[in-house]
Amino acid sequence: MFLAGDFNCWDAYSHSLKKDSKGTWKISVDLMPGIYEYRFLVDGVWRNDPNCTTSAPNPFGDENCVIRVLVDRLVNALELDRIILEIVREMEPISSEELWREIGEN
Repeated sequence: MFLAGDFNCWDAYSHSLKKDSKGTWKISVDLMPGIYEYRFLVDGVWRNDPNCTTSAPNPFGDENCVIRVLVDRLVNALELDRIILEIVREMEPISSEELWREIGEN
């Protein structure tokens, strides 16, 4: 099982999921805040994330999953006159309406 999306130029084999002891397939991917499309490749067949509620049409007549990566929190600390920011990323689904509104703002 693999994860591919616009964050890795749709490279179908660069991000493989691992099965944990409970049988759950998992992967952790660090992404900058933004909007991303993605799908899973399972036994050579493209599949959507069953937990994703937002999708966008792709050029192959199917749908891609869409997620928005948010900045969860910013922690400011003053140290020797410089500000250190710790950015913690969180992946959260986005509605189609929110997606189009955000695209329109950029």
